[in-house]
Amino acid sequence: MKNTGILKGLILILPLLFALFTPSTSLADPRVIRIAILDNVNDPYLPSGYQDSYIAGIKTAALVAQNQGYTIQYQTFFYDNNPLAILKEVPSVTAWHPDLIIGPHSSNQLLLLRNSFKNIMILSPYASDSDIASLPDNFYSLALLDKDLGHTVVKFLSSQFPNRGLINVVAADCKDCVDLTDKINSGYQSLYPSAKIVNNMYSGDSGSVSVNELIASYQKGDVILLQPNTSPEIQPLIYRIAAQLGDSPIFINNLDNVGSFGKMPKNIHYVEYWLTVDLFDPNSPDFQAFSKYYQQLYGNSDYNSVSYSIYITAMSAIKALKAYPSSAPTMQANILNSYKSARQANPHWYKTSNYAIYKIDPQGTTLIGTISAFD
Repeated sequence: MKNTGILKGLILILPLLFALFTPSTSLADPRVIRIAILDNVNDPYLPSGYQDSYIAGIKTAALVAQNQGYTIQYQTFFYDNNPLAILKEVPSVTAWHPDLIIGPHSSNQLLLLRNSFKNIMILSPYASDSDIASLPDNFYSLALLDKDLGHTVVKFLSSQFPNRGLINVVAADCKDCVDLTDKINSGYQSLYPSAKIVNNMYSGDSGSVSVNELIASYQKGDVILLQPNTSPEIQPLIYRIAAQLGDSPIFINNLDNVGSFGKMPKNIHYVEYWLTVDLFDPNSPDFQAFSKYYQQLYGNSDYNSVSYSIYITAMSAIKALKAYPSSAPTMQANILNSYKSARQANPHWYKTSNYAIYKIDPQGTTLIGTISAFD
């Protein structure tokens, strides 16, 4: 009987001992989401304040998630401008045991991670290189791929400027710029085989390049499509070219310059069509939640597209969890399973597919419509 009593005691105490010595990751709160932020926030091509805007976006997502029953814990893993620096951060990220990885913004950096993370969802808010489509299915970018953006620009050109001459001003040392230009040229040429298309490539500082080189072969009525290395280069390029041409030239700008509209200098007249991600839709429940909780956190509405993009990236995982629940034993596996299910139901899950079209001319800046990349 004593042996039976000891046996019963062991049966009762064994679960407690198992709990005490089981690694803490298996006992984690099933509603806690650990997010590793893996990015180079000091990239010189990024807009100023990128890091602060990034953190504001993730903090806003954490507040919204808390209201929906989830707790977001995040850790930053920032690296420098060395092309391979991201790979040095991989062991640290792995050791932290995240449930989700957000970043990097660069297509090349995301592609470097192909063999680094196998069973965890990696979300990039901005990577656009078409090669991303060849990555394993635990990699996903919420940005349009270059082929989709190229299709959007061609749709706009064909609707507003059919069969016009096209002058491309392209940073030769920007792979995404060159690739996107090739896709636009191919799509436009297939619609208008006789249309003039000229690629004027430059390298280095656009401010030191001769305007005559930038607009070689330009004729009145041609459309000038700008593909510079960074968004801050856009307006100075436009000012220099417009000042020399003096005939109200037409520009198309498809870079997101973080919500800052161009301001037309006095005595320089031109027409600019700015295609930018249609983020701040007041009728969108996602934007309404973001705006409400951002103001609750910061007491103002000084948000920009970086904060909102990061917010949407994080919330896309939470929305997947809610819409396509998984019963896996860990949050990491649940997010991976749910996100895969979401993408099977909608291959463009939470992608920024709608572009707003702004017209900038001497009368000011006007939203003239939207355009979708997927119809």
